[in-house]
Amino acid sequence: MDIKQILQEALAAVNAGQNERALNLCRAALSQDQKRPDSWNLFGLIHQQMEHFPMAATAYRMALDLDPNDAHARQRLEQIRQYAFQKSVYFGNVVVLTLLPHYLNLFKHTVQEGPFRGMRYYDEALSPATPAAAYDIISKLTGWYEIELHPWLREAITVPYHTVINVGCAEGYYAIGLSRCLPQARVYAFDIDANAQRICKMGVELNGVADRIEVLGLCTAERLQQVTQGQRALLMVDCEGCEKDLLDPRLAPALAGCDIIIECHDFTDSTITATLLERFSATHRIDRVEQGPRNPNASALFQDMHELMRWLVLCEWRPRLMHWLRLRSLQYE
Repeated sequence: MDIKQILQEALAAVNAGQNERALNLCRAALSQDQKRPDSWNLFGLIHQQMEHFPMAATAYRMALDLDPNDAHARQRLEQIRQYAFQKSVYFGNVVVLTLLPHYLNLFKHTVQEGPFRGMRYYDEALSPATPAAAYDIISKLTGWYEIELHPWLREAITVPYHTVINVGCAEGYYAIGLSRCLPQARVYAFDIDANAQRICKMGVELNGVADRIEVLGLCTAERLQQVTQGQRALLMVDCEGCEKDLLDPRLAPALAGCDIIIECHDFTDSTITATLLERFSATHRIDRVEQGPRNPNASALFQDMHELMRWLVLCEWRPRLMHWLRLRSLQYE
């Protein structure tokens, strides 16, 4: 039987669910000629269906070595890469969530370090069933969450702001944390998720700041204009790509007098950062910070953790390298 016939029988065996027979036929074909990309492709496909992903990936790489233009091998190798990535994220999250009760007790439901040290969390706010959890909750409890912003936050809490607006407040990490640090300020916490609003309100009560925080739903440019006009205000904005639509000084002229910290989601719209820079360059001094490294070995907080956990608890599970902008109004310089 020639190689073409062997591969046809192997493919028929695959389609019939006879993977072991198909593998044996592929091995027979490869023993005759290891220079055929189609043999390696089929060998990889069988292993992929059997979830033998390392062997499948090796077979597809062999096919690509023989024919760099092999679109099937390249496409299937990318499928394996994406699958492996999703699985690694999933199992990383499972590890963190499995150990979450232990670290809740260890940290006594309280932020341990950073500018919001001492902020308290309810159990429900830390549950993976809540949208606020987002698998970065231990990072928030450690106080290392978005550590890139700590210098800006420490500077902000020395400013006598009248108003603080947190757009995309989730469970209230920034809204409550800033309210505790800026007791003179009126805080508006916006989130479109009703459950996040409910959890945030619980945290507001727990931390004793209910007299100065208002938890709301959708934030609009008109609403921003209303709550910031005539006030020295700080905005913390993390609205998952809507920042370009929301932060428009043509719709909210009072933004010219606000200090603003923005998480930029350019992976949803590549024009976001450029647009914001253009809009505010005449009225603000603008700084940018990139997502940076973390070294849990630098803190005694993590010294009793397994090495893998030290890194996992600080992972914020971001889809790509992120950056933030800080806009400081020139009106106060």
